[in-house]
Amino acid sequence: MSEKENNQSLLTQSIIRTLAYYDIFSYPLTTEEIYYNLGNNHTSVDEITVELKKLISSNVIFCKENFFQLKDDDNYVLRRRKGNELAEKRLKTARKVSGIISRFPFIRGILLSGSISKGFMEENSDIDYFVITHPNRVWFSRLALMLFKKIFLLNSRKNFCINYFVDSENLEIKEKNIFTATEIVTLLPTFGKNIYDEFYEKNFWVKEFYPNFPKQKRSLIEKMV
Repeated sequence: MSEKENNQSLLTQSIIRTLAYYDIFSYPLTTEEIYYNLGNNHTSVDEITVELKKLISSNVIFCKENFFQLKDDDNYVLRRRKGNELAEKRLKTARKVSGIISRFPFIRGILLSGSISKGFMEENSDIDYFVITHPNRVWFSRLALMLFKKIFLLNSRKNFCINYFVDSENLEIKEKNIFTATEIVTLLPTFGKNIYDEFYEKNFWVKEFYPNFPKQKRSLIEKMV
């Protein structure tokens, strides 16, 4: 097998592996999303497009409305579109809550995490927040925000679920694995652009898992109310 054929074979395997992972969640991907989620960077969107056409012609994968999936099931796309639309609607709430959190003492940055940061939500999904505090202020900030949620929001998780705190002197995440890397590359900043930039640089190790995934271009910071 030539080097070119070997590279194509590896690319095909990587594409199928990526689609298989998202198939667990019944979530089809676009060509660009496949590129972002590949575990290697020795390719391009154009090369992936060529491989996808080959896989479709062999009935290994299926294309529905420019989404690619392993199963010939129209419900995948319908489910995705519904989840994408709901996530978009709930971003308005996420911006409002981010505005509330930003007014608490010692808060330097707020990022959306979990399902909303990935652009897909279901009716029972929570809005998850990743909070960056001033140095040595994690515990105070956690306590203040938890009390606020319990007293004023009746402990509701749906629109106010803070699942991660770090302070600005400890921005590098110690747990370096595919799961934390997935969360980091998809974080969506809503407050504190400069600290988000620092956080991104401190966690550049995520490129080991997602070499093609770009820094978040879509920022909600300017849209906060």
